Amino acid sequence: MRITIYESCYWPQQVREITEGRGVDILLEMSGGQSFAQSLSCLAPFGRAVVLGMASREPLQFDQESILRFFYNLALNQSLDVFNLGLWFGLRPEAAIRALQSLIGFAASGQLKVQINQVLPLSKAAEAHRLIEGRQTTGRVVLKPWLEE
Repeated sequence: MRITIYESCYWPQQVREITEGRGVDILLEMSGGQSFAQSLSCLAPFGRAVVLGMASREPLQFDQESILRFFYNLALNQSLDVFNLGLWFGLRPEAAIRALQSLIGFAASGQLKVQINQVLPLSKAAEAHRLIEGRQTTGRVVLKPWLEE
């Protein structure tokens, strides 16, 4: 089950309720900032947290107690992984090139489908930003400079 909960300071409690107190097995943390500590509090025993980015443009924030609880409670056998795409390209360029070639192949063959929510002219860029920031879209919003209003 995939759970996405937005704009609530109580979302960790909601996650616990949905999982009947157990927590989640896999946690993908892409926001950064203060949500990191909250995310860790939702992890189930034997769960894995994967940090993939910082969409908020804020570094991961956590209080000392939450990180110590995470690292010293070894009985839960939880893990924390951090993936940095920039470092991957720098340290393993051959693997990155192979992965990108595969991705391009999937897109060219139609195996990879991108969900497009709206296509707007470039003159509607401000509207596109409002839609995205207001979380009123599912899928991508594409701006095309050559479209007429």
